[in-house]
Order: sequence, then C-alpha cells, then structure tokens
Amino acid sequence: EARLAQKRQAYAKQPKTHTVSSLSTRADFAAGYIDTFRQNVERMGNLHYPEVAKQRGLRGEVRLLVVILPNGKVKDIQVRSSSGYGVLDEAARRSVRLAEPFPPFTQTMRQHMDVLQIIRTWRFAESMYNEG
Repeated sequence: EARLAQKRQAYAKQPKTHTVSSLSTRADFAAGYIDTFRQNVERMGNLHYPEVAKQRGLRGEVRLLVVILPNGKVKDIQVRSSSGYGVLDEAARRSVRLAEPFPPFTQTMRQHMDVLQIIRTWRFAESMYNEG
C-alpha cells in the first residue's frame, strides 16, 4: 500500500499538460490564446526573416513543439520535423523567442493545465521573400 500511495503522490505532482496541433486548435478552449500566439510569432518571423534564406531562395517546412508556462514564458522549443536547412529551422525557433513573453494563461486555462504544448508547422516559401 505504501508503494501505491507513493505512486499516487508522484502522479498528482506531475504538471497537467495540454497539447494542441493546428488540427485541434479551432475547437479548443485555449483557441483565442493560440491564435494570439500564432499572430505574434508570424509577425516576428516576417520582421526578422534571415537574409541568407532570401538570397539562397530556401524553401521548406519546420514542425516545432513549443512548451509554454502559465506566465507566458517559453519553457522549451523542439524541432519535430526539420526543413532540411538549419537556417530555416533556427528562424522558426527564433520567431518564437522574439515573440516571447506571451500573455499569461487565462483563469480557464489555468484550471485545465499547468503547461501548454503547441505543435505547429512553419512554412517558408518563395513568395515570402518576393513581397517587398
């Protein structure tokens, strides 16, 4: 019984993690928060797009997992799927860091989670650097 009680205590101490991907975002209770995240990251990514990527005409998709804490700070960024170009992978990570801190979690979000994990794909296309 003592071991079972220890396991229960350890499980209770684990953070409540909520994970969303672009497919599940619209119906999620944190949808507004996630949309704000997207807008901020896209704005920073467009403002700080790497010149070397423009010059070389690099294209690709980077899939990231971004872990956000209740205070809006980013705990971790992991590349789930690389574009094949380090400069594009780093540009995606950098866009998140530049957009930080994000708003603190709402009360409803805090009731449901201790950590928010957002899985999102960054698309780098030729049209992005022909715009201006």
